[in-house]
Amino acid sequence: MASIIQKIVAFFMSILATFGLFSGKPEPDVKVGNAGYRIDKQTVEFSFKANTSTGFTWSYETEGDDGVLEMTGEDYVTDKKSGNMVGVGGTQYYTFKARKPGKATLTFSYSRSFEENSTIEQYVAVINVSDDLSITVDSFTQK
Repeated sequence: MASIIQKIVAFFMSILATFGLFSGKPEPDVKVGNAGYRIDKQTVEFSFKANTSTGFTWSYETEGDDGVLEMTGEDYVTDKKSGNMVGVGGTQYYTFKARKPGKATLTFSYSRSFEENSTIEQYVAVINVSDDLSITVDSFTQK
């Protein structure tokens, strides 16, 4: 009985993926331009639209961090609605965990690492970690 249910669930998940309705990651709670973030108590996940086949990738720099945050995950998920086509875009994810109270500024840049001055998009996040290590994003802006 359990294997029949698993097959039915797998079938419907494949249908949803085919039509781009299920990407495997939840939508961000806050969206700004081609980016967004979602907070889960002591972690924050940022997401950025990307297309790594162009040579452009997202990277980040921290300022004033002093150990406030720790990057705990980085993932790139290809858009499902275009199938297995070459050159399909996707979403770049970065997950950070609170380590101690304080403030940190993260600057995310979309550029080609092999070209100077190639940044075409930037976002700046100002993050506050409270005494109980809960995270708030004070601001998230596109530059």
